[in-house]
Amino acid sequence: MFNCSEENPTESLTAKYQGSWSWFRTVGGIFPRVITPEEGTTIKINFDSQGVFRKFRNDTLKVIAKYRVDESQHNLDKITYSEVITYDYIFNTEFNYAQIKNDTLEMWDGMIDGYMGFYKKIN
Repeated sequence: MFNCSEENPTESLTAKYQGSWSWFRTVGGIFPRVITPEEGTTIKINFDSQGVFRKFRNDTLKVIAKYRVDESQHNLDKITYSEVITYDYIFNTEFNYAQIKNDTLEMWDGMIDGYMGFYKKIN
């Protein structure tokens, strides 16, 4: 038996991240701490189906980049960014490691004493 459909694994990896996500906490650092949004502050990220990543602070665009999702050796997906444009915002312009557990996106900066950001899906 032959299967005539051909699945692109990169597309299936990308599809699960597509949509908008709202940041609710970050954990990590040399002396681990928990960081949460200040009252009145929102951070949202969006991965669209055209391979464009956007990051917003209080609904103002702060980062736009192309993105690609690949499997990595860490049992997490590797999200790589290119053509990054930032607007007065500090952003890791190279990559993040990510996974989705239930309805929560977890993004790690890849450093041993680094940070893991947590986001809830909003659409």
